[in-house]
Amino acid sequence: MVDPVTSPTGQFTQVVTVRLGNGEAVTITAKSSTFAAHGDYDAYSYPATVTVALLTDTIHHLEVFGKVRVVEHDGCIYGGYTLYTDRDRFGAPLTIWQRTYLTRTFCLPLVFRHYSAHR
Repeated sequence: MVDPVTSPTGQFTQVVTVRLGNGEAVTITAKSSTFAAHGDYDAYSYPATVTVALLTDTIHHLEVFGKVRVVEHDGCIYGGYTLYTDRDRFGAPLTIWQRTYLTRTFCLPLVFRHYSAHR
């Protein structure tokens, strides 16, 4: 399961949270590059977090791959496969629209006038 992403955004990176039971690696591909995290992940207590760099004024369609580690229990082997999604846990597309104008700061001049009580 992948938590929802923020879009549109004025940020140039976004942390994507992936909840993968018995996970050992998460890879995310986007228009900007491929990003990866390796560790001992759990779906609830220790989800994977991957920082994705975003290209300026670009729509990024994310693809998430999660590798489930091999686990042996009572002589049976489980895991060893890779899961894929391009949707968040609610079924929405994993799309991030980076928009530069959201990061700009506009300054307005302030004009102070002193009015005398005696006119």
